[in-house]
Amino acid sequence: MMVRCGWKPGSGLGPEGEGPQQPVPTVLKRDQTGLGFGHTKRAKVTHFQPRDCDAVKRPNGKGERGGKGKGQRREDSRRKELYEKNWERDFRASFNRTDL
Repeated sequence: MMVRCGWKPGSGLGPEGEGPQQPVPTVLKRDQTGLGFGHTKRAKVTHFQPRDCDAVKRPNGKGERGGKGKGQRREDSRRKELYEKNWERDFRASFNRTDL
């Protein structure tokens, strides 16, 4: 897109071509806190290929969190609630039997 607009590879950005020639360094954010929250470890500048799954893996073999996802926990909670509701209904019904 930039080549079609007159940019030449190897030249900088801007009207005179004197701007930055290298891409802006990016930092992979691994924690779940907001930007600027508390003290953080020294960030690693990341430059990797698009769709490179190995580049975003956690170091030291730490993969994804593991465990159940939100949808699975919700389903388990719903199933447990339904089980308890049915158990209580049967428990109460056992005291109201009229066939004895």
